[in-house]
Amino acid sequence: MLFRNLASDPEFKKKITQIIHQGRWPHALMFSSREGGGALAHALATANYIVCRNRTETDACGTCNDCIKALHALHPDIKFYFPSESQPEGEMDFSPETYQAFRKAILKNPYMTAADWKDFLLKELDTKNKQIQIYKNQVTLIHRDARLKPLQAPMNILIIWLPELFHYGAIPKLLKILEEPPEQTLFLLASEDQIQILPTILSRVQILRIPPIKDVDLVAFLYDQKLPESQNFKRLGEIVNICDGNISMALQLLNEEENPSFFPIFQNWMRGCYTFSLPEIFSFIQQLEKWPREQQKNFVLFSLHLFREAANEKSKTRDLAKLQPHEAAWIKKFEPAIDWTLINKARERLEKVMYYLERNANPKIVFLNLSLEIAMEFRQVAKRRTELV
Repeated sequence: MLFRNLASDPEFKKKITQIIHQGRWPHALMFSSREGGGALAHALATANYIVCRNRTETDACGTCNDCIKALHALHPDIKFYFPSESQPEGEMDFSPETYQAFRKAILKNPYMTAADWKDFLLKELDTKNKQIQIYKNQVTLIHRDARLKPLQAPMNILIIWLPELFHYGAIPKLLKILEEPPEQTLFLLASEDQIQILPTILSRVQILRIPPIKDVDLVAFLYDQKLPESQNFKRLGEIVNICDGNISMALQLLNEEENPSFFPIFQNWMRGCYTFSLPEIFSFIQQLEKWPREQQKNFVLFSLHLFREAANEKSKTRDLAKLQPHEAAWIKKFEPAIDWTLINKARERLEKVMYYLERNANPKIVFLNLSLEIAMEFRQVAKRRTELV
């Protein structure tokens, strides 16, 4: 990963390169971001920058032997430690197959989340969908690898992804190596949920909090991916609004082969609920039922986004709005048909739908129940207004 290809705030990238270029880095540095915010990608770019033999003040060259190896996750002095499924007693949690799967996963998506990694393990290694954590076996490897002499780079770089998922039994041994690290060793931790990390770990690392990526920077990043959808600025704006800074989710939406625009579907759905048209509601449900589970969840997120912006329209806080022009025009027409009670209940029910979908509930039943509840709320809006008069 090169800094010039990294989805991040330009000033933050400059801050990292200055720390490294001036040789002011600590023995343990932790990148902290929100979920899908790119903590791992920043760690990869930083490691690449350190091992590069021809780096400039702003980036690695990308062409030297060390850069080529780092870009393929094959550099002998850059090692990875990450959550995996526990294995039966006596077996290693950190198998060569799991390590190769991780390399493949970060080359495919360096912005991946824990959920993305778990899904990748299911598809790649046919795992048992158990909880993933960083177990004692990996900490033993960290102790071993930290004491090795670097082969090509100035130092050993140990990248620990998701330190918030350390098994409680592995933490004492980890603290020891972080407290007294060997010379020529740099720990790069990448966290997406810092609040879950023990203070004893945080006190031993220097934390760099990654600022949420700006919408304009994310649009530019997605456009540079050179995919067909990236040429459609209307669709890019919709993706950015749905993902709310989650770069991994944005890339997934961009890479979906059949990725319909959610806005016209949402329009037709609301029209069916407003008129209590059962044929339109059933047509909507049949369409969503054919989608993959993740796409259904993304539609729910998009719906939450539009109801949030409808609330902004109603409260006249348009400066807070994150809408495309065609969405803003429709929301303005939609706003008189709703009230605060409907908005709040719709958002509450959509959040419940997300909960049910994550637990593999039947989407047909879930969306039918949701649609009928919203349709009933539309009828209650007129009743409430009559009572006020």
